[in-house]
Amino acid sequence: MRAKRAKRTSKPSGNQSETRPHFGLKTWHRGVLVLMLALMAMAWLAWLCTRDPKINFLSQDGRAEWIVFPRAIDGSAHGVASLDTVFRREFELNDQPRVARLDLRAAKRAELRINGTPVEITVGRNWKDVLHADLAALLRTGKNSIEVKVFNDNAPPALWLALTLDQSTLRSDGTWETSCADSAWRFAVLPPPPRFPGPGSPIGGGERSFAALGTIWLMWLMFAGIAVVLCLAGPKWLSRWVPATGGDLSRRHMIILLLVIGGLWVLLFSNNAALVPFIQGFAAPEHLAYIKYVQDHHALPWPDDGFEMFQPPLYYVLSAVALSVCGVSADAHSGTLVLRLLTLIFGLSQFILVFLSLRLIFPGRLVAQLVGLVLAAFLPMQLYLSHYVTNETLGRH
Repeated sequence: MRAKRAKRTSKPSGNQSETRPHFGLKTWHRGVLVLMLALMAMAWLAWLCTRDPKINFLSQDGRAEWIVFPRAIDGSAHGVASLDTVFRREFELNDQPRVARLDLRAAKRAELRINGTPVEITVGRNWKDVLHADLAALLRTGKNSIEVKVFNDNAPPALWLALTLDQSTLRSDGTWETSCADSAWRFAVLPPPPRFPGPGSPIGGGERSFAALGTIWLMWLMFAGIAVVLCLAGPKWLSRWVPATGGDLSRRHMIILLLVIGGLWVLLFSNNAALVPFIQGFAAPEHLAYIKYVQDHHALPWPDDGFEMFQPPLYYVLSAVALSVCGVSADAHSGTLVLRLLTLIFGLSQFILVFLSLRLIFPGRLVAQLVGLVLAAFLPMQLYLSHYVTNETLGRH
């Protein structure tokens, strides 16, 4: 009876193990899945580049080359404006052509003239589509001219053209002449591959990564040594104090830790205060104009009164109050120094609030609290913003 009872009780467990589904993937299944996802992502990116009209990507076609007006490298930001560039080419025909098929693409809108006569071309919804036209009736024996005026509002105007005749083909290349916004005529150039700016360019010169490494390697070794010491001595220090405080730092040790990190911030700020130009940072003059408006008028500006006047007013009101209390203006260098000290205070308060919040969210989990504190206090962008006149230290929170 015992054997039968044992047999009956063991049978259902065996059936459960046999019918249990297995959802795990084998290693090669995972590899194939990752490869397929990567290929799909690459295909989607390629489709966006070649078909999305919002992306300024000039896809290649062997029938002709994209040509642009020759420009120097310029890394500065520009306002949105519709620029026009004229591309022209003269050519001779021995006989009246029977076939003159035009294939044209323009980034992003084009006006065509053949021998001075405007030609209507059907404009599609996507500027990356090839436009077609029959020009046989407009061409003549002898000298002919073709002129294309291209408009673009967020990138340099570019032209791709192929004119197929009876026994020859006229292509867009470096022999075309071009003029940007009625400037002097120059030979067109192909869109250059990525290149480094040279002397005379606003973004040329400066430090190079590998060249700077030869001068700062000793400092890097010093910081690496400090990091190793902290990694080795940190657990011992934590094991000494955590049991006595129930898994959290005591108030005394918490204050010491925050003072040490805050002291490092102040030390870095003092070092950079004399090195960084006063008017430095993204849209710093516009931020100062907003603060000066609040300080002078004791009111908030309208959004169309300036470039940054639409921003939330908290930072600018606090800055205006701080300047008024110190008796300085936003125009003076002393006022800029006060505003930089204000952003420093904002940065210090942010990582302190993060640490205090983590103590409430993760009680008794000191490692999680310290990881969050280090991330909040030494985030590179956080350190960078706390040196300049900017609303980002308050606008992001």
